[in-house]
Amino acid sequence: MSSFEESGTRGVLAFDHFAAVPARVVLDSWFLRRAIDTTARGHDAAAAFLQRLDLVSADCFYNGLTELELIESAHAIGRPGLLAEWGTIKSTTRVYWVGVDEVADDVEALVARYGLTASGAIQVATTIAVDADALVSVDPGLAVVDAATLSLLVDVDSVAAARRYRGQPS
Repeated sequence: MSSFEESGTRGVLAFDHFAAVPARVVLDSWFLRRAIDTTARGHDAAAAFLQRLDLVSADCFYNGLTELELIESAHAIGRPGLLAEWGTIKSTTRVYWVGVDEVADDVEALVARYGLTASGAIQVATTIAVDADALVSVDPGLAVVDAATLSLLVDVDSVAAARRYRGQPS
């Protein structure tokens, strides 16, 4: 299986097929929703990767915005029970909360440099702030951030698009 340093990966790998497990990752809300919601497309792969992170005691980080987006999403799809599952994950997995205020100073520069949304910039800033090995997401658009700044683990269906953002054929 690939590593981020291998030629051609451009710092983007599929969490579905990633043999190694990083020691430190940031989990965004879209990945977490997919891992928690059994009806979500790609649930099995996301849930399996989250379980692998747990089994190897990886340090997983999330920020305050991620939690708010999970609350919003659970209610928007009429599944507030997903929040109980999120609570279970927080109590059984090595997840650490990062306050938005801890990374807010970097958001404007990331938005200006890469054209990220504020939400995307907060995820990238969190990844940088905690010195994570990768950001785990299902959003290939985050690959507008260069590979030297951000290693990205996405679902297998998003790898080609993410690599195109970085100018690399899939």
